[in-house]
Amino acid sequence: MNSNGILNSGGVGLTTAEWMIDGAPSRGMGPMLARRAHPFQSNTRYNRDRAAEAVGFHYGVTWAGRQVHSARGIRKVPLHDRLASAGATFAERIGWEIPMYFDPEKKGWNEEPNLWWKDWSPLVQEECLAARDAAVLIDQSMYAKIQVQGPDAVHALNRVCGAQMDVPIGTSVYTQFLNTRGGIEADVTVTRIAPECFMVITGHPSQTRDPAWIRDHADPAWRFEIFDATSAYGLITLHGPKSREILSSLTGDDLSNEAFPFGAAREIDIAYARGWAIRRSFLGELGYELLLPTEFTLHVYDALMAAGTARAPPYGDVRDELLPS
Repeated sequence: MNSNGILNSGGVGLTTAEWMIDGAPSRGMGPMLARRAHPFQSNTRYNRDRAAEAVGFHYGVTWAGRQVHSARGIRKVPLHDRLASAGATFAERIGWEIPMYFDPEKKGWNEEPNLWWKDWSPLVQEECLAARDAAVLIDQSMYAKIQVQGPDAVHALNRVCGAQMDVPIGTSVYTQFLNTRGGIEADVTVTRIAPECFMVITGHPSQTRDPAWIRDHADPAWRFEIFDATSAYGLITLHGPKSREILSSLTGDDLSNEAFPFGAAREIDIAYARGWAIRRSFLGELGYELLLPTEFTLHVYDALMAAGTARAPPYGDVRDELLPS
């Protein structure tokens, strides 16, 4: 309990009793689930170094942007070096080095503890304006990709998902995994990529928890399997009003709204690669998720950046047209 035993004992006792008697607590306990941990986090050296730092967090002051310093640089996306060269400033999330914003001066994190307007705020503002007016590229390769396949895969997903999963091949559905009370256990997209194969994309913290949720609630007689494909695929997302123009320059496939509506998923040519393009956006603008074999991720990134640069106005900065985010 990290010195909080007396303070939290009443709530912990009540919650544990509910868990044992009712099968589930009446409140969300995600931060205490054993399944929140990833396999690498059982590493002895990792635990020794991180625990020595984490205990100090209990007595420290937390502020926006506060970073951990132990066990850094251990999980990197395929584009890590490219993004670092572009000025990415990284934070740690479940071991991953996550680009949080881009600073052309590469000053690094400001460790000053305060709750005021941050020195990175104008840089984030610039990215937001680029997404609104042109295009941004976001590397989301750290997101978990969970492949659910087999004759009964659709039944296993329908058991836990709030939306209908028996959709045509090439359809992407945004949905949640629900519990028996109607509460949300996961926030995911599910793409049907073959008659008996679905790709579930979820946040990187849920890489172990979400597959377990599917298994726990499936009928033992159902024939399906779950494969963690996170390391097999990169995930580049392209957003903004010029995203279609940029992506169209790298493919002969029809990306028009009529041929490729929101929620559609197609396997297309992208430069010299083949990958799944999913018409979806986290930013409220036109956007595409590009799910690629890991070994092609660098090539597609370079091709997208070159295409975006070619469309930048001659008087403007490249970052006005396609800004990595």
